[in-house]
Amino acid sequence: MRNSLPFPQQGLYVITRDPPGERANLLEEVKAAVRGGAAVVQYRAKEGRCSVDEARALLGVCRSASIPLIINDDIDLALKVGADGVHLGYVPNYLKQYATARKELGTKLIVGAEIKSSRHEAMCLGEKGADYIAFGKDLTIKSKQDARLEQQELVAWWAELFEVSCVALDIETPLEAKTVSEAGADFIAIKLPQEITFKTVEKLLAPYVAALRS
Repeated sequence: MRNSLPFPQQGLYVITRDPPGERANLLEEVKAAVRGGAAVVQYRAKEGRCSVDEARALLGVCRSASIPLIINDDIDLALKVGADGVHLGYVPNYLKQYATARKELGTKLIVGAEIKSSRHEAMCLGEKGADYIAFGKDLTIKSKQDARLEQQELVAWWAELFEVSCVALDIETPLEAKTVSEAGADFIAIKLPQEITFKTVEKLLAPYVAALRS
């Protein structure tokens, strides 16, 4: 396994799109994201669409820019390609999921974990050694506005009390990025939309990068 990169301190966390059809431009999209200011790239693909060759190609792009590549929910793929770590999506048995990932990946690779709205879950994962906690929005029981406000409150609470990095997921606008960044988020996660092309990635990311710097 190649030497892994550590999780950076702050910046733009870019999540790849997962096109169900043609995937030839995915590599160019990640190259554009790196040029556009990505500090971390997460390779996200549904089961059956993950590709070892694709992941290795993306890893090469990220390594050339000294940016970590995180694999979404696939420990085996992360180990196979020599990625820098994994992102664990939320599951009810989150501590068991984290323990399995940490056992398989060891202490040198990145293990980040997502929670919905439970402060207890976030604290447990932080205490267990997660490299970052990702706060999403719980839209199953709340309106979009209420979920957004709850996320900002969670981020502010976490930033005030803990040193473990905080990632804000599901960010939809530069204004929202600015607000949650000011609340204390270390990273703003942007998922590339399905309709994007590699020619427009940098234009999409530019206002988010500006929001983080303002």
